[in-house]
Amino acid sequence: MIFGGRERIEVSDRAAQIHARALVADLHVDSGVVHNLVGYDITKRHSPFPYSPLVWQADIPRMIEGGVNCVGFGIVTNPLQSAAKRNRSALNQVDYFHRIQERTDKLMIARTAADVEQARAQGRIAAVLGLEGAHGLHHGVEDLERLHGLGLRYLTLAHFSKNAAATPAYGKGADKDSGLSDYGCELVKACGRIGVMIDLAHINKAGFMQAAQLAQGPIFASHTGVCGVMPHWRNLDDDQLGAIAQSHGCVGVIFGCHFLSPNIRCDLDRVADHICYIAEHFGAQTPAIGSDIDGFLWTLPRGMHDISQMPALTELLCRRGFSDEELLGILGGNFLRTMAQLDG
Repeated sequence: MIFGGRERIEVSDRAAQIHARALVADLHVDSGVVHNLVGYDITKRHSPFPYSPLVWQADIPRMIEGGVNCVGFGIVTNPLQSAAKRNRSALNQVDYFHRIQERTDKLMIARTAADVEQARAQGRIAAVLGLEGAHGLHHGVEDLERLHGLGLRYLTLAHFSKNAAATPAYGKGADKDSGLSDYGCELVKACGRIGVMIDLAHINKAGFMQAAQLAQGPIFASHTGVCGVMPHWRNLDDDQLGAIAQSHGCVGVIFGCHFLSPNIRCDLDRVADHICYIAEHFGAQTPAIGSDIDGFLWTLPRGMHDISQMPALTELLCRRGFSDEELLGILGGNFLRTMAQLDG
């Protein structure tokens, strides 16, 4: 089989077989955001815009074609709106996935690791919903509990703006020295009690390390790169990666070339470089996939112009010498283990 658009990557029999066996989980896909902005229907097949890598990169038919059977969908709200409107937007976006679940047998909202496995067994995509930024909560823990009841299973503490809980690594109000507020500490503890995973993508290092220390449940980073390969404000250093590994969490590697490489264009091998760094320094049980596809990335790696081409990454990881079991972990097993911690 050949995958990769203009950059043609031939997928070996071994890679194809492993990919077919695997739970393939992408920890962060923003197609729901595109729906919220322009009415994009993720149940229908679309084609990427020519010369525009920003969006139109994922939908359910192409997820199925790419063998992707578990997806973390980001719920994104506008920080410039009132708190009430932000929370209403979050609820509306969660409702959108419920409506999809009702009208198609191809998607199921997953609340537990067992749900993820059930969805896969039924040939459905397991949708794991996450709120990207605590600014989407109006009444704090009360709203978090309400969203959890509707299926939300992870909370990204900060996005691109400072909120009442946490400070981002970059964006409006960014400050490298600000830790979590008292409210942020309360939210982290509430996540462990309620059963919500803490996503430490986007947050500054001070808040990251504080959250990692306070967390009573699983922590992970849904979409990021690593500073050991590409120093960048968006990427995690060894202290941060070590904290996630120590918690038995996982790190989803992003597909944006500007986070992976000093060049605005890069090859898909650069994603493998970041995955290999995590595996080499923190064990093969730590890396995962968190593409950020449909997340307005400037450029995707050559060989991955949409989510249907995910087998190409499996091929490149096979070439790096991982065992079959290690590959099954990286492709999705590591995230499934992280999510299983929600159930104790």
